[in-house]
Amino acid sequence: MLDEYDPERSMVRRSAGCVRVELGVDAVSEHNFWCDLSMDIRTGGVFIATHEPLRIGTVVEITLRLDAGEPLIVGGVVRWTRPYFEGSDGPAGVGVKFVSLDSAIRERLSRFVQTVREPILFELDEMPLRHRASA
Repeated sequence: MLDEYDPERSMVRRSAGCVRVELGVDAVSEHNFWCDLSMDIRTGGVFIATHEPLRIGTVVEITLRLDAGEPLIVGGVVRWTRPYFEGSDGPAGVGVKFVSLDSAIRERLSRFVQTVREPILFELDEMPLRHRASA
């Protein structure tokens, strides 16, 4: 199933056990990074503006372009959602928490949030996720 939710640069592809997302984050995109008050990108992830319902706990592989640069591949898990409401301040979407970032990717993301665009502040209640039993 392919569902385009940002016709310029984003798409969702579902495959066995994982959702693959392609998106671009720049100075004005609806997609943006998020973190807690520490402002350390390792404590957060990326907000994906979408009307595509993704459940909390969904594993996501993201092909990410910063300001149309070379793509980065990052993994994460949906940890929070922002549903659509008429008259809402922001777009509907999901907050994907980064699972792990190697040092080169972490440096590029940190540089982006320090020089191009501040992340959204979001305090995540770190409740453990239940893992699905393998079929």
